[in-house]
Formats: sequence, structure tokens, C-alpha cells
Amino acid sequence: MLVSGGGRDNAIRIWDTFKNQEVRILKGHSSPVRTLTFINDTSILASSGDDGIIFLWDWNRITQSID
Repeated sequence: MLVSGGGRDNAIRIWDTFKNQEVRILKGHSSPVRTLTFINDTSILASSGDDGIIFLWDWNRITQSID
């Protein structure tokens, strides 16, 4: 998996690099995402953006339905 942010739609994208396709979009930021990092042994994805908000995403929950 690859995680990206910073697009014009303020979303975070999760990509399956083996299938070369986007598998999930995370929305919540109201301005561009600037930072993405995994914390707590990769079980939490943290994101921050120009909106001054930090989101904590449960990686296991996000990816449980991705085949």
C-alpha cells in the first residue's frame, strides 16, 4: 500500500501498488494535506493540513475491506 495526499481535493488516497490502482479515498480536511505519517507501529495514520487540523485514522479499519 501507498498513501498520498496534497491534491486539490484535500483528500488522502490509498493505492494498491501491486494492482496499480487507487483503493480508498479518505476525506476530512478542508484544505490541502501536507503531512502523513504512521504512528504506533503503523496502526494509526496521522494527517495534517493547511486547515490546522490533525486527523488520526485507524489503519486496520480503513484497510480491512480492501482485497
